[in-house]
Amino acid sequence: MLHLKLPFAKTASAKRSKLFLLALAISALTPLAGIAQKVDANKVWSTLKKAPVMKLKPEFNTYSVSYDFGTLPVQAKEKPELQDLKLQEADGDLNLKITFNKLFIVDKTQKTEGTVKAPARPGTKPQKAEGPVEPPKFYSLVNYMANYGYDLLDKKSGTTLYAFKKKNDIFTTPAFNTVSELNTYLKNSLETDLQAHILDKINKRIKYDFAAQNFEVRVAVNSVTGPSPAFAEINKASTDFAALASEKTPSKEAVQAQIAVWEKHLATADWKGKGAINKKVANALIENLCAAYMLTGDFAKLKEKVDLFEKNNLGAAGNASTLAFEADQNYPGSNPSVQAIKRKDKMQNYIKSNYHEFSYDLVGA
Repeated sequence: MLHLKLPFAKTASAKRSKLFLLALAISALTPLAGIAQKVDANKVWSTLKKAPVMKLKPEFNTYSVSYDFGTLPVQAKEKPELQDLKLQEADGDLNLKITFNKLFIVDKTQKTEGTVKAPARPGTKPQKAEGPVEPPKFYSLVNYMANYGYDLLDKKSGTTLYAFKKKNDIFTTPAFNTVSELNTYLKNSLETDLQAHILDKINKRIKYDFAAQNFEVRVAVNSVTGPSPAFAEINKASTDFAALASEKTPSKEAVQAQIAVWEKHLATADWKGKGAINKKVANALIENLCAAYMLTGDFAKLKEKVDLFEKNNLGAAGNASTLAFEADQNYPGSNPSVQAIKRKDKMQNYIKSNYHEFSYDLVGA
């Protein structure tokens, strides 16, 4: 059989080869845009100034406290503070009724803090130690349910002026050197500590709701490394904001320029693509804006950004915790995950909280 090599066949083959190489080059370059992008978080210490959630009328001068502990063997060691009112044993202008009963521990999940070294396989040579290794510590996350909170009642009218109720939460136990020590704590001391912890949470919440407070907080201010010209503008705004917020509360007017830059670029976000302002960069911009809106008291805008984050990130409730900040131990976080942070040349404990909780729960938005 005679096979003819026609000129157009060679040309078509060459074109296909060129198109294949071009497609290969494009497919290789496309992910590089994402790979070249890097988000860096600069942790900045600042001050959160929070006004009272509710300002009591000047006609109220005194308050009394009553408790409903149900069958729980609980004793209140400290009476809660209520704005500038005077505490009296009974018949105050206001009655602060604290409820805490029906405590039930749902489950306990053991966690490890630090690295557990895997045992060497038989017959292998021991590895040289790279340096001192911190021994692991063991703790538990205790998921519990309870009926707790408070009601503030006007004695004269009998109406409820304000109330806070909670049903379930998580308690983080102290960390121990061995699992055996942790188990002993869970058996003998957990319930007593948990009861004291919940009462302390209620008192902190009352102070948070009715008193002006300042909290020392640490927020993340993100910058982005990459080829896009937009990143230079974003990073300058981040540098300027960090300088304005460092060790003090920035005024809303002072940081409007930085907020405007982040909002402008966030508006162009390509949530499902690989553009310059892709999902990773957009989330970094949202975290910057959350810090700015929280510190300047624009809680409605903060909630707006939390909603945008949750809309574009699957598993909204779980992922919301990634938009986090740290606060001093007076902060009444719902799940007070405590972590040690070096601050002013010494290790101090801070509460890790998140912007979702702040915008939804603590400000009543």
